[in-house]
Amino acid sequence: MEKKQKKPSGKKVLDLCPNIDDCPDKNCETCNNIPLRYFVKHPPNGTFTIEELEKMSLFIGELEIKPITDNKDGIKLPVSFYIVSGEKKFKETKNPVYAIEAFINAHEAGLYPPLSILNFLADTFKKYHEMLGDVSLDKLLGFSGWKGQYPAFKQVIMNEDRDQPLMLDIYRLRRLFNISVEKSAAMVSARLNEMPDKEWNKTGLKINKPGYHHLRDRYFDKWIKIFEQDDHDEITGRGFAKWTEDDKIEYLKKYPSTSIPPKLKQKYKLR
Repeated sequence: MEKKQKKPSGKKVLDLCPNIDDCPDKNCETCNNIPLRYFVKHPPNGTFTIEELEKMSLFIGELEIKPITDNKDGIKLPVSFYIVSGEKKFKETKNPVYAIEAFINAHEAGLYPPLSILNFLADTFKKYHEMLGDVSLDKLLGFSGWKGQYPAFKQVIMNEDRDQPLMLDIYRLRRLFNISVEKSAAMVSARLNEMPDKEWNKTGLKINKPGYHHLRDRYFDKWIKIFEQDDHDEITGRGFAKWTEDDKIEYLKKYPSTSIPPKLKQKYKLR
C-alpha cells in the first residue's frame, strides 16, 4: 500500500526516525520520505456513523506500531519486525510453525497478517473442507514433511530459542566493542561452557550445547545478514548508544576473564 503523500515541513529531525512517536516534528522530511510497509488494522468494535468511519484509518505504517519487546539491553522493536521475520522464515523454510507465529503476532497486535500467510491458511482450510476432513490438518499444514509435529517445532526452537539469543550476544559484542565475529563467538562460547544447562536451555527439550565453531559458522552463514543489515543496525544502534561505560563494564564481567581480548581488558581496567 503506497503511503499517501503529505506536504513535508521541510525539517530534517533525524536521519531515521525509529518510531513516529519519537519524532518531535511528526511531519519532518525524513518521516515523509521513508518507504514503509503498511498493515491493515482489525475493524473497530461497535457501530459508527459514516462521518466517523471516514475519519478512521484502516492502515498503519510499520514505524507507527508501538514497540512491544524490550529486552535486557533496552532495544525495542515493533511487532512488525516479528511478523515480517516470521513470514520471511516461512517462505525460506516452509516450516508451518513460522506461519503460525506470524499469524499469532499479527492477531494479538490487532493487525491482519501478511497476505502470503492468510493465503496459506485459507488454501489449507479450503483443502481440508473439500476433503471433508479425511486428511488431517497436520498433513495439510505441512507438518508431515517434518515427520511429525515435534521435529517442526524443535527446528524452530533450535533456531530461535537456542541460537538467536547466542547470535544476539555475538552481535552485541561486535556492536558495543567493535571486535571480530571470531573473538565474539569465542567469548560467547566460553561463557556458555561455564553455564549449567538449566540456565541457558529454557525450552524443556534435550538439545545440544553449541560450541565455538557452530556459533561462528551460524553467525557468518545466516545471522550476520539479519543483524548487520543497514536498517536493523540503524535501529538497534540507537539502543546501544544509550549504554554508559559502566554498563559496558558490567556486561563484560558476565564473560570469563580469559575470553576477553587483552585490549578490552586494558581499556575497561578488567582483571
